[in-house]
Amino acid sequence: MLIQVTDDLATSREREIRGLLSAMKELGLNEGYVLTYDDYEDISIDGCRIYVRPVYEFLLYDRVSSKFPHSNNRQSFRSLSVPLIGL
Repeated sequence: MLIQVTDDLATSREREIRGLLSAMKELGLNEGYVLTYDDYEDISIDGCRIYVRPVYEFLLYDRVSSKFPHSNNRQSFRSLSVPLIGL
């Protein structure tokens, strides 16, 4: 699993996507993740899928089943009430 992390994808979108896509191709992977503060998007480029997700979803995903949340179960994370101390 390749993960790229950035605070705000709006200011560095092309660089972050290009870098992740390059690493994915070099390693023969077809999925990658960009973790941000609060962006949410699915991107398809050159036969690869890039899932842009808020970092809190990565930190809260179901580690027992080892499944990272994709768009089909986004609502379960959006309905969680989690205190964000210090943000």
